[in-house]
Amino acid sequence: YSRDYIIWRGPFLLDEAAISISADTGTVVLTDARGCGVDGITVDGDGAPDYVDNHTGVRVESCDGCFVRNSTLHDIYHAGGNWNGAGVMLYNSDDTRVENNLIYNVGSGVFIKGVFGTTEPQARTVVRLNRVRSAAAVCYMTQDSADAQIAQNLCEDSGNGIVVQARTDEATEHPVRDIIANNTIVNSSQTCMMVRGNAHEAVRVWNNLCAGGPVGVYVDGGPAPAAAQIDFEHQFFDGVSDIATDSTGDFNLAAWTSAYGHELATPSAQQ
Repeated sequence: YSRDYIIWRGPFLLDEAAISISADTGTVVLTDARGCGVDGITVDGDGAPDYVDNHTGVRVESCDGCFVRNSTLHDIYHAGGNWNGAGVMLYNSDDTRVENNLIYNVGSGVFIKGVFGTTEPQARTVVRLNRVRSAAAVCYMTQDSADAQIAQNLCEDSGNGIVVQARTDEATEHPVRDIIANNTIVNSSQTCMMVRGNAHEAVRVWNNLCAGGPVGVYVDGGPAPAAAQIDFEHQFFDGVSDIATDSTGDFNLAAWTSAYGHELATPSAQQ
């Protein structure tokens, strides 16, 4: 807290069964800091706490240039079974890097979550080269975010692969110019990718592989303009039941292209 350029470097274990935490904190908290991070540690979240609030393995809040890398985070759940039990959760932080981590048995893997008390967006987060498996809600989620890159990650055997959520139309409370590219999502029980809300700006979803599962892209609350505010191109869908779904029904690739103008350059063989 309120320190700069401090690194916790493993290997060592932080077992929440032996650590006293409270709501909106977590086993590891990086807050009001610059250049701080964890490297090569293991966090055992000991399941879900009794209280219903955010439960995190590593919480990054009001940080500049902080990082979570080369670490193993597991068994981190929320009492409600949702994405607020997160391996890594971000608030009000810029230039965060989350890379080369193994995250499993969680509500969500990496959640770029909230901005509060500021008019500045949460900017330039990089989430790359992570492996998330058995995430009950979602592997990777972006919400209050600008210019983030979620790329070259793996998601396995989870509820949803990637969720892009616009919380409101306020300038800091929805994804702006985020890039979601070159990720591999395997065997999602719900969706490969989900779009929620109607205020996304210039978000690009490119070159992702979706293998197995009921739905490639789910537009929550469609056929509002939500999906049209995001540029989907060159996804590869293999073994999904439907390329896309919204409140009007299911889409094959041709219908998805016609309805929303997506995947215009994607060969039909990729459905």
